[in-house]
Amino acid sequence: MVLELRDAVKADAEEILSYLKQVGGETDHLTFGSEGVPFSLEEEEAMLERLQTDPRQRFLLARVDGEIVGIGNFNSVSRERMRHQAKIGISVKKAYWGKGIGT
Repeated sequence: MVLELRDAVKADAEEILSYLKQVGGETDHLTFGSEGVPFSLEEEEAMLERLQTDPRQRFLLARVDGEIVGIGNFNSVSRERMRHQAKIGISVKKAYWGKGIGT
């Protein structure tokens, strides 16, 4: 298995929304279910564009054979005295659990 890891871009928005619906239905450990996240395609595209210029945030895609199999995001706090804090989120498609993708 060859894993490709790269930053998400606007062109990935539709595939990301589809991925999120799938993984939302595969686990109870996300903040959403099989309905996915409450963003339209346009909102997802705009968010991905904003992330490209914000050094405090990263949105990464893990792909195997061109398919998104995992997503990781990193958001640090913008307030000066809180910049040492961040949130990290990771999700992996169930078919790829236990293969080290989230590590």
